[in-house]
Amino acid sequence: MKQIGKTLQHLAIAFAWLLAVSVNALAAVEPHASSTGLSQTVMTDESLQKGIEEVQALEFTQMDELQKQQFSKGAVWLRLRADDQVAVSGNLYLKILPALLTEVTVYKPSLLHAGGWEHKKYASNELNAPIQIGSVEPSSSIYLRLVSPIDFRLFTAIEDKENIDLLQRRIDVFVVMVFTVFAMVALTSVIRLVVQFNALSVGLLLISISLSISFICSTGMLNFLTGLDQNLSPLILPKSMVATIVFFMAIWVLIASRLFQNGRFIKYLWAWVGLLGVLFLGTFLDATLSMNLVEETRKYGKWVCCVLLLAQGFQSRHLLKLTSEKIAFVTLLLFLQVPLPVSSLFFKPFVTSLSLVEAPYFLESVFFKSLIPVVLFVLLAWTDDRLKHDRISSLTGQLKIASENLEQESARLEQQKKFTAMLTHELKNPLMASQMALSSIQTRLGVDDPSLPRVNSISHSLQEIDAIIERCAEIDKYEQGYFPLAMGRHSLGDLFSLIKASYPSERVYTIVRGANDDFEFRTDLYYLRIVLNNLLSNALKYSVADSLVEFKVEHLKTDVANELVFSVANEVVPDGAPDPGAVFMRYYRSETAKQQSGAGLGLWLAQSMTHALGSRIQLTIEEDVVRFHFSVPV
Repeated sequence: MKQIGKTLQHLAIAFAWLLAVSVNALAAVEPHASSTGLSQTVMTDESLQKGIEEVQALEFTQMDELQKQQFSKGAVWLRLRADDQVAVSGNLYLKILPALLTEVTVYKPSLLHAGGWEHKKYASNELNAPIQIGSVEPSSSIYLRLVSPIDFRLFTAIEDKENIDLLQRRIDVFVVMVFTVFAMVALTSVIRLVVQFNALSVGLLLISISLSISFICSTGMLNFLTGLDQNLSPLILPKSMVATIVFFMAIWVLIASRLFQNGRFIKYLWAWVGLLGVLFLGTFLDATLSMNLVEETRKYGKWVCCVLLLAQGFQSRHLLKLTSEKIAFVTLLLFLQVPLPVSSLFFKPFVTSLSLVEAPYFLESVFFKSLIPVVLFVLLAWTDDRLKHDRISSLTGQLKIASENLEQESARLEQQKKFTAMLTHELKNPLMASQMALSSIQTRLGVDDPSLPRVNSISHSLQEIDAIIERCAEIDKYEQGYFPLAMGRHSLGDLFSLIKASYPSERVYTIVRGANDDFEFRTDLYYLRIVLNNLLSNALKYSVADSLVEFKVEHLKTDVANELVFSVANEVVPDGAPDPGAVFMRYYRSETAKQQSGAGLGLWLAQSMTHALGSRIQLTIEEDVVRFHFSVPV
């Protein structure tokens, strides 16, 4: 089944590429030459004041269907001229595409007055039907004055009534197919929104709506389908066309961002989407300028997208391991080459098909043009859904592995905890026995006995070993969660009693300011006792021999704070101060401190417990005096 799925994925990509190539090939067809033999030339009257007599003397140029006519600069005059020797007979009709003209005035030579002209004016709603121009005498011309507020590529079909009706039927079939396709896309997007609301479904729904509006306006069906005046089409179409490109690129960048999470190059593309959004707002001020800027921006911007996407893919190769990730990457590159069906160029195959004998060419063009949005939207939705599904599956697998590793680590920690407890118990028993034996020996030795200093040194060493074991046991219990934080109201007297019981040394002198023994504050007394015990132990151990250690408690009350500040200060030998950047790191010991026994864990444990109390121990060093201080709120 997996192999079949991969095959279908590859076929979908190949099919989409074939569609893109086919449409580009259709767009490259040579300009249509009317089978009636009428030449078509144009000129622009920027003054909007010239009449038929003046226009005849002006220079006209060959009409190029690939170039936009400058309607926004004035009235565009279209001249239909018959060959000098051959008359164009028959009852000819003119169909102008797209249906974005607001007014057309047809000037024909008068049959009653030599050199005179007959003219007839058509409003926008009347232009949905073909214009009857009749026959054209040799060397004579018919002039059309065309008016529209926006520039667009002009296509004309001049044929007999039968061929013009055929053209209209083909356009109608095309429109029905397009609306059916977009209705399906819109319905699918609504279902996706109901099932799972996301930005992609919103974008697809908006694209289907904006594209439908573009087709309605450009095919002349605004009045028929909505009852609105067709005269509004030139005002609505630029906004819907630009909105389509904005929505499309927003979805493109969204999927690229999901593919390359936090991608540095992809982030730049959001600026491009923002620029397109600004140009969309510009369509309310100057539609022609905004449309031209959007076309130029997209023409060169798609290659910028390609370069940035390739650069991001090279930089984030680790994010292209899954099959869906690779397909999404190829799909993003592919979509940049697919022309959006919002340009007036999509009328070109209809006009060109009138000179073709074989109908399959037209059917093929309609088929491809109608199917491209379907493939585009389906691939977008499928790629995004598949990408999320595969990544969730991958994360689920990784989570399962992490869970198994966590269980193994928990089992290891449990064994370590049992081992630590056993080791602590087994070491404390012989230490206690040794200390009791040394105490008995000390009582029997005289003050002048030469063995007494050695016995005292051994007793001191045993006490240090016992302190290290006790410290390691405390840290193990703390990390295992055996010391849960329990905040409560306590008095300074209770704290001082615990501190003095642990450190009865005469070297420690206490200073209390702004409070007394009955002063109460909120803390975890067990945590606070361990923190202060570690600070005092560290100060006594590493201070200058026989120097005093200051333990100060000060109550500070201001407009913004009400707190107790605890500090422990001691004097150190020159250059004996610890490194402020590493003093609270686990196992850190300064060079001068290595002469003393210790594990480098006391200050780390004190800082960790202080963090749990919502504070932080600070270190200050002034003239060989080291001071650790922190505060707790009252």
